[in-house]
Amino acid sequence: MKQAKTAGSIALLAGGLVFLCAGGLLGVLGALYILAAHSEDAARPGTDLGKGIGMLVAGLVVWTVAAVIGFLAWRRMQPKPEQKVTIHQEVELTGDIDLASLKCEKCAANLDKDAVAVKEGALLISCPYCGAAYQVVEEPKW
Repeated sequence: MKQAKTAGSIALLAGGLVFLCAGGLLGVLGALYILAAHSEDAARPGTDLGKGIGMLVAGLVVWTVAAVIGFLAWRRMQPKPEQKVTIHQEVELTGDIDLASLKCEKCAANLDKDAVAVKEGALLISCPYCGAAYQVVEEPKW
């Protein structure tokens, strides 16, 4: 994927360089036509003035296209900003569970909130004292 992105950026830069050269050529030729239209030695003074202005404007437009292509290539080569994802899970227990007096089923040690984890939608208890790990069984409210 990265090689395709780099190859595309290089192609954009090459296209921008071609447009830059073409715009420069049109601009120089337009300026020459404008200068030649005001020359006293010209066979028909003033007749090529419109052609020179048109070429000069076309050169500026092509330069603008080259600038846009260069900007797009530059943007394409920039790294994507990092996206941070935070997952927040809430568990709604249907039965009565008193977390304040939660005790390990194996060793009866008092457990704190760090011993409770949610994995794949199930409430799991891990006892830091005896190493027991088990799933909380909820008693129905009725």
